[in-house]
Amino acid sequence: MSKAKSIVFNFFVLFFASFFSIAFVVAGSRILFNKDAKKILNQSARIKELEFSSNLDGELLLATKMAKSPLISHYMENPQDASLSKAAMEEILSYQDAFKGKNTFSIADTDLLYYSNGKYLYTLDKSDPANSWFTSCLAISEDYTFIVSYDTVLKKTMLWVNAVVRDETKKGIGLIGTGVDLSDFVNMMYNNLEKNRKMFFYNKNKEITGAENTQLLEDKAKIESQLPEMGKIDNFPVEKTFLCGKKGCYEIVPIPSVDWMMVIFLPYTMTVALSYAVAPLGAVLILLLLIAAAITLKRLVKPLLVLNDAVKNISAGNADLTKRLNSNSDAATIGLIKKIEKGFNAFIEKLQQIIITVKKSKEELFESLENLRRSIHKIVNSIEEINQHIDGMESSVSEQSGFSNQTSDAVNQISEKISSLNKMILTQNQSIEEASSSVVQMIGNINSVNNSVAKLSDSFSALEASTTQGVKKQKEVNERISEIENQSKMLQDANLIISSIASQTNLLAMNAAIEAAHAGEAGKGFSVVADEIRKLSETSSEQSKTIGQQLTAIQESISNIVVTSGDSEKVLHSVADSIHNTDGLVQSIMQAMKEQECGSKQISDSLALLQSSSQEVRDASMQTEQKNESILEETKKLQNSSKTIKNRINEMAECARSITQEAETLGGLSDGVDRSLEKIGSEIDLFKV
Repeated sequence: MSKAKSIVFNFFVLFFASFFSIAFVVAGSRILFNKDAKKILNQSARIKELEFSSNLDGELLLATKMAKSPLISHYMENPQDASLSKAAMEEILSYQDAFKGKNTFSIADTDLLYYSNGKYLYTLDKSDPANSWFTSCLAISEDYTFIVSYDTVLKKTMLWVNAVVRDETKKGIGLIGTGVDLSDFVNMMYNNLEKNRKMFFYNKNKEITGAENTQLLEDKAKIESQLPEMGKIDNFPVEKTFLCGKKGCYEIVPIPSVDWMMVIFLPYTMTVALSYAVAPLGAVLILLLLIAAAITLKRLVKPLLVLNDAVKNISAGNADLTKRLNSNSDAATIGLIKKIEKGFNAFIEKLQQIIITVKKSKEELFESLENLRRSIHKIVNSIEEINQHIDGMESSVSEQSGFSNQTSDAVNQISEKISSLNKMILTQNQSIEEASSSVVQMIGNINSVNNSVAKLSDSFSALEASTTQGVKKQKEVNERISEIENQSKMLQDANLIISSIASQTNLLAMNAAIEAAHAGEAGKGFSVVADEIRKLSETSSEQSKTIGQQLTAIQESISNIVVTSGDSEKVLHSVADSIHNTDGLVQSIMQAMKEQECGSKQISDSLALLQSSSQEVRDASMQTEQKNESILEETKKLQNSSKTIKNRINEMAECARSITQEAETLGGLSDGVDRSLEKIGSEIDLFKV
């Protein structure tokens, strides 16, 4: 390719690359803007919609609640009732204070009197076509309707909420409502609107109903006059809609509470385009840098390939270090490549000198290696002799250690038997002491038992006399209980008489009440007395029943006591017989305890003699145990010394084995070094120096 064609080709490549880069940056900038605009406008529209609805919904809800008041509904049905009218007006005024506009109006279908803020203004003429709105509002099925109008004098947009007041049949009987200043709501929404956005409200006629510039509302300007692209799109979507045009993006939101539409516009200006072009422009620059790097790398690689061919020529010369690098570089490769050639040749020359030195050192290394082999052989022979002496010492020490262990085992067995004997003697001595204590205690217990048995005998004699007296008393108690049982039957009869008297008194009270009623006004006092007598009779009857129930319960208890007393008398006779028999047994026990006391004293004397002999045996055993412990201590010292000597010998043997292994390893390494030197020598001999 000629130089002119190359220039033309490079120009076209640069032109198309620039064109596509600009197109990519512009398209990427708009795509990123549309993506962010959708997110930003959606969030902003949602916030503004909530602000508007939250302010307006409270007013609509309050007006609907006022229309559903029962008091206001009754007033609309009967507006001529002065008291009802006054109460209704007071309630309307209380609602008026709750409205943000602080105003209310009302009109009843019955008298057509129009009241504003609780004051009469005029009487509505239903025949006037201009007032047809009143009849239309009463006929709707919804709770309210509204009218939006712009007051050019006040320069405010007013929303008149007409809430329908209905009777019990759900028929419209009047209107009541308030005027809402929408201008305040709209102005509040513009306070925190970002400067780079535009927001408008418009109605079904595309007339602007809310704007930052109120002159647009006075002129009834169309939405297309401010946002021309709105004339080419659907201005009244049913749901929230996001659209993009050449000049920017739009978020259109329906506001059904006032039958308006809200649009928020985010313009696509040159400044915005440049801010969003940073990312695509960065991608294009990275791509161009990669292309430039590829071209530069290609220009660098070409002379390096020439240098690579020259290096291959040197390497193909069978390790000839006398050759030098000469790539015959042209003007394009002079400079860095020449420096690389010079450095490579210097490296080859240095390598040549190193190989010459290595060849001279190879012979000296072979001679030193042979001397090392002879030294290793002598070391191995010496270590084998040391190992033989160590094995003999280890055998002697093991034999001595065996004798020490046998002696120690025998001494331990003797010690264990002596300890066991001491324990047996100690146990025997303790048993004798315990037996002696038990015998002494038993003698004391026998004396105590003798005293107790004597007292028991006296107690049984007294108990027998008391039991005889108790039998007599129990018989007298049984007789008294029988008398009480007969008297309780008489109380039951008396209670029946009281109940009968209460019943008759109740009948007399009822008759007296009837006669008092016949007497009329004159018998009122007697009627009160009769009523009190009747209450007293009823109370007596109830108390009689309660007393009867209690007397019945008492009579049952007395009957149970009679039976129990009879059983108690029988038991007392049985107890008296048992006490008499037991007294004879106690006398026999006293005689036996006296005989046992004599035998216990003889046993106590024998145990005292046995305890003295056992103490002498224990003292002799303790002396034997102390001497045996001294022998055992010396035996343990001998064992420890034998173990220490054996461990030292084992360590010496281990060291000797380690030295042997290291010597063998060193011999193997010397053989490996010999083979490696032979290989190195054969490789070095290949170099021509």
